[in-house]
Amino acid sequence: MKILKGFLLISLFIISFLAGISTYKATLWYGWEQAVGSDLNAILFWSILAYGIVLVPLYLYVCAIVRTRQLNPYIKLALYPFACAALFILPTAFMMMFFGGGRLISAEAQLFYAFFASSGVVFGLGYGAIQGLSRRYRTV
Repeated sequence: MKILKGFLLISLFIISFLAGISTYKATLWYGWEQAVGSDLNAILFWSILAYGIVLVPLYLYVCAIVRTRQLNPYIKLALYPFACAALFILPTAFMMMFFGGGRLISAEAQLFYAFFASSGVVFGLGYGAIQGLSRRYRTV
């Protein structure tokens, strides 16, 4: 079960990252009617860096804290995505710090807020589903 759980978590990291990229593109299109264009490589580089260094450890830490609480499983399922999505400002601040002069209230920051908040929601829901499956098959 541990190998399957590890595979599911790695898949979840990839899926939540791709959900964030999709949200970034959609926000850029619907908010500013622009396509990503030649900035895609820079966006991928910085977002993968922020996602891997900042969010992956924080997602796991926050989800572990929620998992250890004695709460109703449905409340936990709601807390996982909420808690993960609430972390959106940290990787954005990480990225804006490296842009030099990047402000936390700017058009670029808003795009990354959407990216990381949606990634957090997807990761939290997926993590809750994995925990539910793990609990279900542990008792069988």
